Amino acid sequence: MPELSHVCLHRRTAKNSTLNSNNIYARDHTNKQIKQINSTCKNNKVFFEKEEKNFTSKKKMDNNLETPKQVYSKFLEIIANENESPELLEYEETIVDCMIEQIEHMENNISRLKNRLETFCIEQHRTEIDRLQYTVNVYLRTRIRKIEQNCSSMIKILKTDQQRAQKLMSAGEIKYLDSYFMNIENYLSESIMGRLDIPIKDASHTFSLLELPNDERELFDNTYVFVRALKKTDILITNGVDGEQETITLEPNSIHFLPYSSVRHFILNTANQNNVVLM
Repeated sequence: MPELSHVCLHRRTAKNSTLNSNNIYARDHTNKQIKQINSTCKNNKVFFEKEEKNFTSKKKMDNNLETPKQVYSKFLEIIANENESPELLEYEETIVDCMIEQIEHMENNISRLKNRLETFCIEQHRTEIDRLQYTVNVYLRTRIRKIEQNCSSMIKILKTDQQRAQKLMSAGEIKYLDSYFMNIENYLSESIMGRLDIPIKDASHTFSLLELPNDERELFDNTYVFVRALKKTDILITNGVDGEQETITLEPNSIHFLPYSSVRHFILNTANQNNVVLM
């Protein structure tokens, strides 16, 4: 029994020694791989940052937006304003085109350098591309949803003020609006209006002449939105009961629940969009 115990102890010690050696080797191998990945990604990051700098130097933006990070941050503010405002805002063609060109630029970089890059780093950049594509899709889908919800109003603007409509919507959105509106009218004409026993000469255009409110301010006085101040800003609020006006000061990073009409000119005016953002 003493000899058997000694043999077992010797085997156990040898096994532990082997496990420790394997753990040390695995740890050293893992650390080596991590250092290699970090080194490769660092080099690739420097390369891509250099490429992005060269790209953005060719595509100058307004309001000192020259780097991809600045353009992306501004685009997030535009999406927030578009999503929370009760009306369709002007189409931000310059920034959207810049975002799309940046996505194409990054895809071309990956295709051109895929043999020189590690798989892990390629996936990192593909994830970044997916993130940028998602934000662009969110912006475009939000605008399509609002165009559908305010179809008649948008058609009236298109018929009465084409210059404003072209500034408000992109060429693709105008084409979509026209197609969507005609489909709705044809459906109503065939399913409802055509069955009504009333003297309508052109039932398919019954809804084309709906009037917008004479005073758009009345439309937005009853709409309240959450507003975050980006800088110290003074706004004017009108009391709907007696018409009295009151000026309040929004401190930086403060959040307020205000009538949309009180901050509407900040949202519509591109030069003042850095004052507040909707939430």
